[in-house]
Amino acid sequence: MAIAPLGIQPAIAGGIGDWLPVPTGIYFEINGKQFFLGDYSADPTLTYPGSKWEVKVNGRIWAHGYGQTPGWVVETAKKVFGF
Repeated sequence: MAIAPLGIQPAIAGGIGDWLPVPTGIYFEINGKQFFLGDYSADPTLTYPGSKWEVKVNGRIWAHGYGQTPGWVVETAKKVFGF
């Protein structure tokens, strides 16, 4: 009998919010509009200049990117900051 390796499957694991620590700050850009939430409200300085999105947990960068803002960033911002 063969046993298949058990990996995290999106259908099983649910959304990224199931394992994402609660962010203390989120910055993202959509259609040229910028959103500075949490830690970024007091200090909108980006850790990675030119990035299109950043997520901080306890004041430290947890994730960032230069391409299109992923849906999980926007959904997390809605849940945590109610924007």
